Amino acid sequence: LRRYELQPDTAQEFVDWVVKTVIPLREAMGYKVHWRYLAEDKTEFTWLVSLEVTTQEFEASDKAWMESPERAKAVLTMPASLRAIHVKFVTPI
Repeated sequence: LRRYELQPDTAQEFVDWVVKTVIPLREAMGYKVHWRYLAEDKTEFTWLVSLEVTTQEFEASDKAWMESPERAKAVLTMPASLRAIHVKFVTPI
């Protein structure tokens, strides 16, 4: 579960960037995006991404994603909206 705190005035630009740039790159690496939501006040963007692996394998894959040249290139075009990132592993109940 990924939750981003955003500056409301540029939140939509950030969401558009995630949808058009980040999600296709993640999906190309085998991740599945289940849903995404923008809070009505545009201060938070939350999305759920998964990979059919163990937690440890997910962490290794996420580390590879974070260090990938594709991500580095994508970050160069990221709108200046991000205030904080919160990432948690979640389990369906």
